[in-house]
Amino acid sequence: MSRSANVLAALCGIVALAILPRVAPAYYVGLMIPFYGYAIALLGFNLLFGYAGLLSFGHAMFLGIGAYGAAILSSKLGVRSFELTLVAVMAVSALTALLIGALCVRYIGIFFGMLTLAFGMLFHSFLFKFYYLTGGDSGMRVVRMNILGLDFARYNKIEFLAGPFYYYCLGLLVVAGLAMWRIVHSPFGLHLRALRDNPRKAEYLGVHVHRFRLAAFVISAALGAAGGAILGFRVGLADPELVYWTQSGQLVFMAVLGWLFQLLRADYRRAQLHLAAGPTAIADRILAFRARRHPGTDCHWISGRHCRDCWRACA
Repeated sequence: MSRSANVLAALCGIVALAILPRVAPAYYVGLMIPFYGYAIALLGFNLLFGYAGLLSFGHAMFLGIGAYGAAILSSKLGVRSFELTLVAVMAVSALTALLIGALCVRYIGIFFGMLTLAFGMLFHSFLFKFYYLTGGDSGMRVVRMNILGLDFARYNKIEFLAGPFYYYCLGLLVVAGLAMWRIVHSPFGLHLRALRDNPRKAEYLGVHVHRFRLAAFVISAALGAAGGAILGFRVGLADPELVYWTQSGQLVFMAVLGWLFQLLRADYRRAQLHLAAGPTAIADRILAFRARRHPGTDCHWISGRHCRDCWRACA
């Protein structure tokens, strides 16, 4: 698909999501909030997996940092601004990824995946064991916060999630998508694709492989924390199961499904090219065959004006 077609499809999707609260019951619209949370997290995961070529099996840890960060800020510190909460959890998640990634990005393949899985399960154990700090298996409460400085007190929770917070999350997804599009089409994104395909050649060309991998890891962690904060806010609870390795597996599965769609779309485009080139290829073969049978003749058989004399000459 061309760029204009992609833009048109994206605009149609945004419009369809925007009118959904007008045509669907509030309860079902509220069920779309996890979609936005995971979509924002997957934007970062796709940068790490799809462009940097690093498969993380512990990425749910950053979802947990976002959810538990929102719980601590809202219930323990009394923060009522969701924007401040987003900035804080993204900063903490980025700093955590910077410390962990300094070790992990030195490895690739299954070694990187196992290291991230180990750190993720270590964080999960911490949430379970330190009951008085994290609530253990009961989790921590995420208090309802203001968005854009407005508390929307006249809305109950379902109405709030299906109305103001729904459009707020849609706006966050659009902003994150535009930012990610700019990143992957920048020189930084080109460097990531180069080191994904051949890190040794990229290093010969002057690309700092470890630094770019670390930057992709940090960006993906920040977006993962933003998605985790949305997930925790929607449920009103930061649950340690959000950090378990199965959540990381779900992120991998969703990312692979997205790449499968890209592959199917590429196969569809390839089939279109073959179908379009089919008649031309057949015509070329007929012309080549006629040229072998009638050397030096001016035969236009393919256009319907074949020369009878050349048939007699060959006979």
